Amino acid sequence: VLIAGSGAWFSEAGENIRKFVEQTHLPVFTHEVARGLIPDSHELCFGGIIYKLNGASQRINESDCVVLLDIEPDWRMDYGESPLFPEDNATIIHIDETGSRLGDRVPTDIGIVADVNTVLEQFIDHAQSFTWNKPDEWIKTLERANEEYQAEFKSELESEETPIAQGRIASEIADII
Repeated sequence: VLIAGSGAWFSEAGENIRKFVEQTHLPVFTHEVARGLIPDSHELCFGGIIYKLNGASQRINESDCVVLLDIEPDWRMDYGESPLFPEDNATIIHIDETGSRLGDRVPTDIGIVADVNTVLEQFIDHAQSFTWNKPDEWIKTLERANEEYQAEFKSELESEETPIAQGRIASEIADII
């Protein structure tokens, strides 16, 4: 999986993120100001990375490779620890413009100190040399995880019980807006 952080936004890497994930079929998550660099409606974008708010992000720990695009794992990402990130047998590639966060919270196998957009351009050029199979089963696993997560809260969003649930209030306001 690919996880885009704020540095990807500052690097104006949105177009290259889209190109790279479409070329390699990697699922992508976004965080902070990187939200929207690739729309959540894109078939390979699984939304925000916040572990407790996204069913698909709860399956990242099953990945064999995680690419971090200039991101600092904080409390919203369980500080880069399990259960969000794989504990073993996964390659962690962290691209950081200053290098100050490499290996800080997430054990990093490959650290790259460079501008995210520049690295993505190089990844795109190099990836053209390969044939990439779409990981259909992995994509379906992430899609199912999101569907199951949303179904889990659907009853709260539609509940007529009192006192009214917070999710119901948010749902009603969202319908009006």
